[in-house]
Amino acid sequence: MDKPLAALRQDLNHLGLEREESVKEPEDHISAVCEVLAHLIDQQKEQEAKAFFNHHLSPWYTDLCRQIEAAPSGQFYPSVAVLMQAFFDVEQVSYAQNPGTTQTKMKIDVKNITTK
Repeated sequence: MDKPLAALRQDLNHLGLEREESVKEPEDHISAVCEVLAHLIDQQKEQEAKAFFNHHLSPWYTDLCRQIEAAPSGQFYPSVAVLMQAFFDVEQVSYAQNPGTTQTKMKIDVKNITTK
């Protein structure tokens, strides 16, 4: 995990962002990554947001959601993981890297969430 964290720190530095001294979580914590993505979207930096999502969130969010859903002691967070998976799946479709073609390069399985 050292290389992805180093790459994230390098990209954060390039974006002019850094972790506050008082924050204990590493920069690759899901909430920190989401905060950076929200910041980029708020600043209307669409290309930076797309690149950030594709490089620092897209490769691992599905595994994280599956691990949270499978946690034996979880009651609240498995439901959060289902919502998170659906949200990021939609974002992944939106941010799919697809230069120079009208065809999608990746297959996305977006599930409908309904109540019974």
